[in-house]
Amino acid sequence: MLSSQGLSPLHLLALYAALSEDEGKKIQDQVAAGAHDVDVVLRLKGSLRVGVASFANQPNKIDQWTLIAVLADRLRPETFKQIVEELCERMNNKQPLFDADKLESLKTNTQELMKRLLGTTRQERRGQVQFEGLATPARVGVAGGANETIELHPAKKKKA
Repeated sequence: MLSSQGLSPLHLLALYAALSEDEGKKIQDQVAAGAHDVDVVLRLKGSLRVGVASFANQPNKIDQWTLIAVLADRLRPETFKQIVEELCERMNNKQPLFDADKLESLKTNTQELMKRLLGTTRQERRGQVQFEGLATPARVGVAGGANETIELHPAKKKKA
């Protein structure tokens, strides 16, 4: 865990954006597994852009096991066991699990409830954070480390 003593939220956000998850994935294979001592004084110089937060309707996700557990919890254990045994018997005999007409009636009668259950929830989305610039190690205390300037998230060049 990174200790943020002496770093402002702006500095921490710039560091986070500069060394994004994509950057980490690209370089992780270049470092051997194990514990490593690191002592780096790093200079970040560039542009940090923080987007405006927005709201979006996210689809509700319902885990089938949770739904079954909630429904089963409302039944007596004997009743639930009887239902499962009946379903297994119908599957083994290649019979329909539920009457098609009853299923259509159930769908019609519970349509509004299912819309609420499977609908969407309004959630806040944080604005996108982008960093373009350079990371320059001023001093490297890691064996095999090189003093070099690394361009992070370079601006895309426009085609002429």
